[in-house]
Amino acid sequence: DLLIAARVKMLLEAPFFGNLACRLIFKDATDWCPTAATDGKYFYYNRDFIDALDSGNRVFLMAHEVLHNVYDHMGTCGSRDPRLWNIANDYVVNYDLVENRIGTKITLVDICYDPRFAQHTSEEVYDILFKEAEEDGRVLDISTLDVHLDPSAGEGMPQDGEGEGDG
Repeated sequence: DLLIAARVKMLLEAPFFGNLACRLIFKDATDWCPTAATDGKYFYYNRDFIDALDSGNRVFLMAHEVLHNVYDHMGTCGSRDPRLWNIANDYVVNYDLVENRIGTKITLVDICYDPRFAQHTSEEVYDILFKEAEEDGRVLDISTLDVHLDPSAGEGMPQDGEGEGDG
């Protein structure tokens, strides 16, 4: 019911996002998903995480998954490092949502948000993050808001350890 209410709120306040959110089928994935995920067909969610969010946060989360589908983030990784690609995607998606005031920015868990990535594509953010990590000689220790799925892994299965950070 909380997710249906968020979808209705999106239809009224952000019709583009609401219309696309209506195309996703809700699927309880509490057993493997700490927050939420999408594969383009389903909106996977952790019921405890959904219960802990307020109404505006649920709109933000649902719109976050919608934008992953709009930008085809599941199908555009190519030869890039999947973990870093997911982080870059989340920076772009979250910036777009905050900038356009879609829902309320989630603070319950850390999310990838940095105004320095305004007007950047995922590819550009990836290149910046890759260069910074390479210059520092380190692996980025950043968690994504959601679990990022590998469409080739089959329905409901997260990528091997990808996107399963704090959020």
